[in-house]
Amino acid sequence: MVTIKGSTSSIHRVPSVYTLRDVVVLLTAAWVGGITTGYLWFTDYGPSKPPADTDDNKTASIEPDNSSTATVPDPLERQKRIWESNLETLADDEQQIYELVLQHDGYLEQQQVVAETDLSQSTVSRKLDLLERDGLIERKRRGMGNVVSLTDTNRKQPQSS
Repeated sequence: MVTIKGSTSSIHRVPSVYTLRDVVVLLTAAWVGGITTGYLWFTDYGPSKPPADTDDNKTASIEPDNSSTATVPDPLERQKRIWESNLETLADDEQQIYELVLQHDGYLEQQQVVAETDLSQSTVSRKLDLLERDGLIERKRRGMGNVVSLTDTNRKQPQSS
């Protein structure tokens, strides 16, 4: 740096802003970021081959009837069958709540559950805790209340509560 005061001038050496270590770290980070971006950009995340034919992956079935047309089951109806199979494994209050949510296509506000059953708010909350623990429902916060939705879980064996 050059300093001029009146008729005199002086030269002062200014230390480097970046050290060699700083430059190496920045270049390495840029290189890793570039490689990662390239990998993400050019990687195909789709399935490379069709999935194996299992019960969960079947999308069409041919029903024997007078017409020879293929029917595609409604995903909601298929899911309702799974949900209905869970009803048999639940206690009375849990079954009542689960069935009510099922009647509303698997999506209902918690306050509406309280309003449409003879159960108290605390009982509904405790029973929903049990159902959520078992993975049969999911509660999400919406404003001042919760929304209850059924999950894809198919409960095989009854559990005591």
